[in-house]
Amino acid sequence: MAQDFGNKNNWDLLVMGIQTGGFKARLFGYFISYVIFAIVLMLLVLIAQPKMPAGTFTKFDIILQHLFFWGGAALPFYFWERSIRKFRRANGLSIYGNIREELEQREIDERVRKEHKAFVNNGLAKGGESVDKSDIGYWFGLLRDGAITQEEYDKKKAELM
Repeated sequence: MAQDFGNKNNWDLLVMGIQTGGFKARLFGYFISYVIFAIVLMLLVLIAQPKMPAGTFTKFDIILQHLFFWGGAALPFYFWERSIRKFRRANGLSIYGNIREELEQREIDERVRKEHKAFVNNGLAKGGESVDKSDIGYWFGLLRDGAITQEEYDKKKAELM
């Protein structure tokens, strides 16, 4: 996960910071994203809005329009934060803290578990045991399976005894 930073553009890094960062980092990311989103939305509304004669709207109508516009622009970020909190609760992660290290550790643990399972499936290790290369039986098993030659086995046998 940490090595992925070099291959990302600024927007991807912002999203990664929001997904894994602490609460303050998420608020900062939401603010930056909200400003960009609101400006684009405001430009679209200004372009598509028909011209109204002056005096058509009361002050209350204008306040309601602003409330719906700015509140509507904030809704995607509310749902984004809600989904982040739901994911963190479901996986036993901190809601307000930075979870990048925890996710990296889980990723490493998963990779080690898969590698160990591959070793067990290939017969290089028994379940729960690691490979002991100082045991002559390990080398005899390789010889029997045809993984090494008789000369390599004899050399290793002389080395170990």
